[in-house]
Amino acid sequence: MPVLEKADALMASDPQGALEMLSAVVNGGKGMTMDRHERAYFLLLRAEAEYMCGMPLVRDTSVADAAEYFRNHGSKGLYGRALMMEGAVWQQMADTLLVPGPDGMDVPWTEGAQELLADTLARAGDRISRGIAIARETGDTEALLIGYELLGRQYNLGKQYGRTLDCVREAESYCGGMADTEGMRNISRMISLNKAEAYASLGLADSAGKVLERIGRPEGLADSIRMYRIRYAMAVNGADWKTAAEDRDAMAALADSAAYMQGLRIVGLMLENEDLKEQAAVRQNRMSAVLAAVAVLVLAAVAVYSVLRVRLRKLRRENAALKE
Repeated sequence: MPVLEKADALMASDPQGALEMLSAVVNGGKGMTMDRHERAYFLLLRAEAEYMCGMPLVRDTSVADAAEYFRNHGSKGLYGRALMMEGAVWQQMADTLLVPGPDGMDVPWTEGAQELLADTLARAGDRISRGIAIARETGDTEALLIGYELLGRQYNLGKQYGRTLDCVREAESYCGGMADTEGMRNISRMISLNKAEAYASLGLADSAGKVLERIGRPEGLADSIRMYRIRYAMAVNGADWKTAAEDRDAMAALADSAAYMQGLRIVGLMLENEDLKEQAAVRQNRMSAVLAAVAVLVLAAVAVYSVLRVRLRKLRRENAALKE
């Protein structure tokens, strides 16, 4: 489908334009059908476009289907990109489970969220790490930059702020050689937000503030929530309780409890789906092992029967000879 290739080519320079092109495929394509490759490609591109536009990826859980398809079909590069977007979905689900705590650090907002958080983060980290490895192998610098942004965010969610800053420095070394396009500027801004969040969480309010000044105004809902979260951490660490309360209220107004409840339900369903797939794979492996064992026993029985049959014939011949 040529429109998908056009959207992919447009992604780095104009992700919003790519997203509009992909939306037109859905909205204007009544009766249109896609084969498996086209559907997987579409799911990957839609997730990438929404990610690069700073939009929530809650509806992009099906990008996992794209990753599964590209694992065995298509180019290795598409598989790596799909893995990273699947990791981004899991990561945003993990982020949904957190709210700023009284000390400025993010904490799970319910007991159920605590139980899901570790598993969700582990799944995100696994997909992102494998995607980065493939981007390095294929030499896809744009995908690698996305991987570094996601990895930095992953370290922040895991409270490994020193590793976040190391990751940011490595990513910034790539940014200098990238084309100055809207898509790359968006990713660069997200990397800077990772840096500001790490600084704020480490109590380095001045450094975090300087990074926020360079970023400027937020672009989209996701940016706004992250900036309020960073400013909240800065205010708490500076014992500025009035500002902290204002930032927390503003953030709560943007991310209402209904959205968090929806996110929690989606995480639970995704984990249940993954577990069911794993259980089905285990059952399949067990069945294969049983069938293999049965096959071995059948072959052994056939072999024994053949030996006994030959022996029986020999004994009958010998007995017949003796009777003569």
